[in-house]
Amino acid sequence: MGDSINFCPNCGHDLSVYKQTDMLRSFDELYCDALNAIVKHKKVSTSILQKELCIGYGRAARMMDKMEEDGLISSADGAKPRTVMLEALKKHLEGQTK
Repeated sequence: MGDSINFCPNCGHDLSVYKQTDMLRSFDELYCDALNAIVKHKKVSTSILQKELCIGYGRAARMMDKMEEDGLISSADGAKPRTVMLEALKKHLEGQTK
């Protein structure tokens, strides 16, 4: 991995936050599109991500896990919908455009 990879080519997401090679390798190029889908729908679920991004359940579930790790959505609580942390999501998305 050279220093030439700094931003996601699709959306401009700052990849410098992924310091370790394994973290960068696990970055999903549709992650930023998934975040925009959350903004569009004002809620999040694996079903929304699957339909919006034309992906399978496993990939959508991994994205949900990453969003939870990033503090953008609440943790799972049974069948209850997850809460979108709007302020954190806005800050995250603002950071992509700089």
